[in-house]
Amino acid sequence: MWIDLITVLVRLIIILPFLWLILLFMGQRSMNRLGIFDFMIVLLIGSLVGADLADPHIVYWPTLIALTCIALLQKTAAICKMKWQQVRKVANFEPLLVIFDGKMLSERLLDVQYSPDNILELLREQSIFSVNDVYAGYVENSGSLSIVKQSARSTFFVTVVMEKRIIASALDSVAMSLPEFKALLATHELSVDELLYCGINEAKQLEWSRYGEAPSFDPALQ
Repeated sequence: MWIDLITVLVRLIIILPFLWLILLFMGQRSMNRLGIFDFMIVLLIGSLVGADLADPHIVYWPTLIALTCIALLQKTAAICKMKWQQVRKVANFEPLLVIFDGKMLSERLLDVQYSPDNILELLREQSIFSVNDVYAGYVENSGSLSIVKQSARSTFFVTVVMEKRIIASALDSVAMSLPEFKALLATHELSVDELLYCGINEAKQLEWSRYGEAPSFDPALQ
């Protein structure tokens, strides 16, 4: 009995720092608000660690190897999601607009399987008690609700370019044609091929980020 107890304690001493290193390797994003793929990874890790930890008669090295493989899989998936938008769409839910200009969008609610009560509850958690106070509301990949209030509608920018790709449906939402948008980019000496991101608001103002941009100083050193 004492040998079994010592074996379990030794395993705890080994697995805790090992898990800590694995989670550091996987990155902070995985430990913040979990997407569907990250949630699956956490379930797998919990199943592996919990199933064998308390049984001293099970050889534990395969569990450590399996944990390492899961961490490598998650890291590979994270890199692929960063590089290819198509992979992100498969691995995670895309943010979805469910409230616009004070109105809930019923078809969008069906897509994310949220009821109006769910939306109202999420609004109350942000101290908002009327849908009319919301200009835009998105259900995020994590399931949370991000909102822009009517009082801040000028700060609401629709994403029209993501990683060199023009989103035609976004241009339609701001009543702008593709030639008009390209002409607007030209006035700012911009081209689609150099844009990491570009957004536009209802006043046809742009915000953007180019590839390769870097700060002229390191804010952490100031």
